Amino acid sequence: MKKTILLLALALSAGIQGLTAATIAVTPAAQNVTLGSQAIVTIEFSGGSVGDFDVDVYWRSSILSLDSFSFGTQLGGPSDSFQSDGSAFFPDPNLLGGDKGFFEVSNLLSAQLLALQPGSVTLLTLVFNTSAVGTGEVNLGLNAIGDADGIGYSLTALTQTNGVINVVAGGPDVPEPSTWMLAAAGVSALLFKRRLAS
Repeated sequence: MKKTILLLALALSAGIQGLTAATIAVTPAAQNVTLGSQAIVTIEFSGGSVGDFDVDVYWRSSILSLDSFSFGTQLGGPSDSFQSDGSAFFPDPNLLGGDKGFFEVSNLLSAQLLALQPGSVTLLTLVFNTSAVGTGEVNLGLNAIGDADGIGYSLTALTQTNGVINVVAGGPDVPEPSTWMLAAAGVSALLFKRRLAS
């Protein structure tokens, strides 16, 4: 009887990850930026702890180009985790049409990870340059994600939110002449006209 209860408890605890309301999202979900400026997005996980992840990020390379990225610190990185962006295999993701894979595996114990992750977990921060006017989607391709105990989340049970970067035309601000300069120019013109008339 004790074995049956123990096995039932283990089976239930293993299945809990599929029932947890977890979300992985690009934040902000939408933003407007001016052509020539940079857009910054983060990949956030909420609804549980994270001990490892493997995610691909896709973007429209005709509008956006990846300038830089950084892993979050809530998995113990960079000193207490293994982080990789696949650059040994694919040095320039912008040449591949805007596709880059990222993964991280923490070396910390479950209790240490839980202490670092009181709320949502920032997995990545990405900085994009803008090269054309238009809508540049930032989409996620989640391959795997596990909690602090190494138990994988059900990918079909996760809510996934992609992002949109709207690049709008713009230019440098044209400085306007000050009011005093305009008034002085007007008075000077009147005086000059009066002098010509006399």
